Amino acid sequence: MRNDVSLRRQSIRKGERRTISNFVENATIQYLTNEFYVSDEEMDGILSNKHLISSLKKG
Repeated sequence: MRNDVSLRRQSIRKGERRTISNFVENATIQYLTNEFYVSDEEMDGILSNKHLISSLKKG
């Protein structure tokens, strides 16, 4: 399993001509960006939940 991952990383790194640390940094940033932002649909659901909004305003 680790060999497969290492080979993929090496292949990606060579194909994109950047260091593995740069690849990991960019992959991490992309992952966190996607995970910590909500879609418009999710935000609409949150904002339409009156009980949740009331509770958040109360603290």
